[in-house]
Amino acid sequence: MNNHEEADTEGKKLELERQRMEFERYKFDQQKKIDIVKSAITSVSIIVPILIAALTIQNSIHLQDLHDKQESNLANLTARNDFMLKSAELVMDADSPIGTQNRARALSALFPQYLGSNFANSFDASRYGVVLEDGEYPMYNVSSRASSAQVFN
Repeated sequence: MNNHEEADTEGKKLELERQRMEFERYKFDQQKKIDIVKSAITSVSIIVPILIAALTIQNSIHLQDLHDKQESNLANLTARNDFMLKSAELVMDADSPIGTQNRARALSALFPQYLGSNFANSFDASRYGVVLEDGEYPMYNVSSRASSAQVFN
């Protein structure tokens, strides 16, 4: 019986060893799955901040481009308005309505792309100032405006 007991004990040892190996294989497979999940989480934790940083940089560049375009448009609009105001100032600084109309024509001829054709044509000198009997406009300068106003009133 000793042989039989030894064989039985050997069989139990082998069965126990087989179960231990299965358990080790199961444990190894589970550890492998855990390592894969850990690697995925680590990869995501690295990629997400890089992605956020890239999107932030791209958004900053886009906003800067928009800001630059708006600033450029504002500068162009300001320059155009300044030009129009200076043109009106130059035209209105003439000594007579005919001088005003001539200056408007000259500026319109010099800068047709900015002032357009209607700039000089919209001013009718006969509607402004004093017309003499012969249809002429009196000529006067800045220093004599007060005295000429007395003559034509």
